Amino acid sequence: MQVITIHSYKGGTGKTNLSLNLAVSAANRAKRVALLELDLESPAIYNTFKNTRGKWMNDFLEKDDVKLKDILTDVSMTAKTKGALEVGLANPEMSAVRKSIGGDRKEQLKGLKRLMSIREELKGYDYVFFDTSPGVTYASINAVLTADRIILVAKSDRFDIEGTDRLIAEFYEGLEKKTGLVVNRVLTPQMTQAVTEKIKIPLLASIPCYCEVPIAGSHTIFVNDKPGHPYSQNIEELLERTLAF
Repeated sequence: MQVITIHSYKGGTGKTNLSLNLAVSAANRAKRVALLELDLESPAIYNTFKNTRGKWMNDFLEKDDVKLKDILTDVSMTAKTKGALEVGLANPEMSAVRKSIGGDRKEQLKGLKRLMSIREELKGYDYVFFDTSPGVTYASINAVLTADRIILVAKSDRFDIEGTDRLIAEFYEGLEKKTGLVVNRVLTPQMTQAVTEKIKIPLLASIPCYCEVPIAGSHTIFVNDKPGHPYSQNIEELLERTLAF
């Protein structure tokens, strides 16, 4: 099993869309895949896949008697994947969001312990993807600590470049995690160069800004609906490089 965390310094980088399409792309390789939503403060994947189990990732992280099998929804038919794809969704209700924001260190440690248990609970799965919250939150810290590989997503604006560079220096340094960079929504090659000159981790992908991707939004799974589109090819190449580096 490979655990892959998709993270970013700030929101608005297209991180969730990348997570969703990467998970579907992996499942299309006839693999068994789980996509777990750890962006507890701003959940979005429920817009694509509906929760048919009545329990959420929040319940798994907070309650010892809730197992992953209690919350995972099989979306293989909905996503039209060749392999198995299951999702664990974060609770979008405001009461749950407020609770996740107000968590203390004790809850952080409990959440980390619960995440570490997925290797036993999901034995037999090929890949587990974490779509985590941006920045340094309890959920994102735990997702990074649990991961085998990390995809760090950034855009080419100065604020994001400087913030991502600080995130690597002050948080990632010393973790000894395989971490690669995706520069997303790129308008010109010079933009990618500006990012890579500042951020000194391996470049996994430079993905152009395709207007049709955000327009499609959460109502479509891009790699399946438009497999010949350049964005879908970018996702396939990103998955290949992520698994190889």
